[in-house]
Amino acid sequence: MKVDRSFTTHLGHGTAERAITEAVVHLASSLDLSLVAEGVETSEQLRQAREMGFRIIQGYYYSRALPLSEAMELL
Repeated sequence: MKVDRSFTTHLGHGTAERAITEAVVHLASSLDLSLVAEGVETSEQLRQAREMGFRIIQGYYYSRALPLSEAMELL
């Protein structure tokens, strides 16, 4: 299950989006689903996402979008 960046952008701000994201994390955990945080761009968003239980994190915090050949070089 992937959580859209429109929700991860607001991590750490105490907003309704955070409450929805927490509910999605709980639901995914209850259903034993993998969960991806999309659009993580800052260290604070990364910290919050990890605290909430995300194990897979995607976004510019790590790298811009890359062509497959460049991504394979990084790996």
